[in-house]
Amino acid sequence: AGNGTRGRFKNIALTAGDNMTFYACGNTMKKKNVKKEQLEDFVQVTPGGILKIVDDQRQGFAYIKIK
Repeated sequence: AGNGTRGRFKNIALTAGDNMTFYACGNTMKKKNVKKEQLEDFVQVTPGGILKIVDDQRQGFAYIKIK
């Protein structure tokens, strides 16, 4: 699947299948000049990452930070 962070994301995505969703923060992407096309196909963009984390945790989802 590859090396480095991108490889780790791919490996996790392959292992987790439909049981995990990856999100990228639209605010951070804008600040860092990252385009949606640069992300892996399985990554969804959310306008604000912190708001997404808070909303999902309130619904019972877990947040896993990948370094």
